[in-house]
Amino acid sequence: MEIVLERLLENVRRPFEIGDHTLVADLSIGTAFYPADGCNMSELLRRADAEMYLAKKQKHNAILPQPETKISGITSDYLS
Repeated sequence: MEIVLERLLENVRRPFEIGDHTLVADLSIGTAFYPADGCNMSELLRRADAEMYLAKKQKHNAILPQPETKISGITSDYLS
């Protein structure tokens, strides 16, 4: 999964031209894995949303840890 996310970030970060302007996009991704992060769609979406906000907080195209380690990094602030 990490390889897929890294390749996605690489492609999104490529500068592109619009007229006389060079633009660079940024991307924040939250992931959730069944059943480690939730047993239904609502739980999985809530967990992925929390991960996305952690990625935004870390900035600079962060790739968060994989499912074995990431759950402990989510605080209750992001899950409410």
